[in-house]
Amino acid sequence: MSIGLSPPATVAQPAAEPAPRSLWSDAWRRLRRNRVATGSGVFLLVMCTIAALAPWIPLVQDPAAQDLARGATPPSWAHWFGTDDLWRDLFARVMYGGRISMLVGIVGTLVSLVIGVAWGAVAGYAGGNVDEFLMRTVDVLYSLPYLFLVILLLVFF
Repeated sequence: MSIGLSPPATVAQPAAEPAPRSLWSDAWRRLRRNRVATGSGVFLLVMCTIAALAPWIPLVQDPAAQDLARGATPPSWAHWFGTDDLWRDLFARVMYGGRISMLVGIVGTLVSLVIGVAWGAVAGYAGGNVDEFLMRTVDVLYSLPYLFLVILLLVFF
């Protein structure tokens, strides 16, 4: 009778824990899973790119060019959105109008960013009573309806 040797016992390896995710990577992962948000973001990026590059796109005609004799026309290959009563290309007018809208949005965001960062920096640096005063002022501004705030600022400035 032979004595068989049993194979060496294997030591169980602990299960490898996944590396912790940062908040940014988690946010990007969740955004990529949301198809509607991703599609909307791609659409907005394409529209902003087209509007920004409108002067250099050969298909976009001069938005001010008009011909009173021709009148309005329906959409065609020459005029994707058609023309208005003055025979101005509506696609060109939409693209140039998009440029103005983008500029207003970017300037508004930058002004808001500068004011917010400066306000928060002063509140954080000074602390104490200054911080309390500044934060209560922000609370009052948040409690006002936005339209009234804009009217108040227009009157003030």
